[in-house]
Amino acid sequence: SITAFKTELDDQYLRLADALLAVLKRVVTDHCKDISTFLLEASEKLSARPLSIEDIAASQRHWHDLYTQSDAFKARSRVLSDLSTVFGANIQIVSSMTTVEPGSITEDVVMLEARWTQFDEEMEAFNEMIDIQRDSLRALLLDQVIET
Repeated sequence: SITAFKTELDDQYLRLADALLAVLKRVVTDHCKDISTFLLEASEKLSARPLSIEDIAASQRHWHDLYTQSDAFKARSRVLSDLSTVFGANIQIVSSMTTVEPGSITEDVVMLEARWTQFDEEMEAFNEMIDIQRDSLRALLLDQVIET
């Protein structure tokens, strides 16, 4: 009777562990996708070269928006890193008993860290490009004023 109870309890524990790990995996995967989408869209915005003063102003607004949003997304990335660690530790503990596949959760989180480094470099390069474009437009306008 106690053996049957222990067996049933172990079975319930494993089903609960499977459910929790599946939810944790889905949460990490979904947040990775959201952050990857933000980084991809940000990269596209940062790669556009402004050609006029209006474009420069709009680009600087986009840069500021990205900078503001990036703080929240970076915080989510840090939480994902912690969740990934928890997921990896728990998967190892119950790996022989769980039906949840670990997938590439850890690799996805590590890739996000590399993409954040790239994002920071793109933000800096964008500022430099804006300065160059502004100076170029200023020189062009000065030449046009001098010619007239």
